[in-house]
Amino acid sequence: KIGELSLPDVKLLPEETYPTEGKGSVSGTEVGQLETEAGEKIVWKEMTFSLEIFELSSLGPMLLTLSDAREKNGTGGTCATTGDPAGVVLIPSEWHVIDTSTSPLTVALLVLFKEAAITCSKQTVKLRGPVILKVEKVTSGMDITSFGLVSNCTAKGKQELTGYLNDEGTTINGVLSEVRGGKGEASCMRLSLELVVGTSKMIAVSF
Repeated sequence: KIGELSLPDVKLLPEETYPTEGKGSVSGTEVGQLETEAGEKIVWKEMTFSLEIFELSSLGPMLLTLSDAREKNGTGGTCATTGDPAGVVLIPSEWHVIDTSTSPLTVALLVLFKEAAITCSKQTVKLRGPVILKVEKVTSGMDITSFGLVSNCTAKGKQELTGYLNDEGTTINGVLSEVRGGKGEASCMRLSLELVVGTSKMIAVSF
């Protein structure tokens, strides 16, 4: 226990050896979208989530891949991160297992990244993290080989989960934002389906 709150962690079972990885994807006509408070949207047809676990820890490296990404407004042209093929948005990040509530104790996943430059037609959108995803199908201490990720919005540019608890039990804001034409505003990531991540070895999440 650190400070006032025990931080969650992810570990392999004693008979397993590090490292391990987790990967999952979800697809559909418009399975995901980013939307600002002004209603500007980037949509995509497939989202892939991959992470690595090197030791007992609450964090590690991960990658979000958005495929067939395009503008929903304006020209409707394809979008891509710098140096990547048209329609491909890559967001290298760091995953953190976090608590969003103590009553009841609720675990979530913080996707932490500084900035991803996404070019759509002639405009570059600077997407700035973090974003907080709900974690499904997980009970503290239970052995699992998969878990679900859910991302919802409550309104335009309003993420459902906007804060998490640090080791002192203090709420820290975690809000996604976009910068377009020099103007910054809150953004939200929505998935229309649950993204199930499978792990190559059995893990347990303690929270």
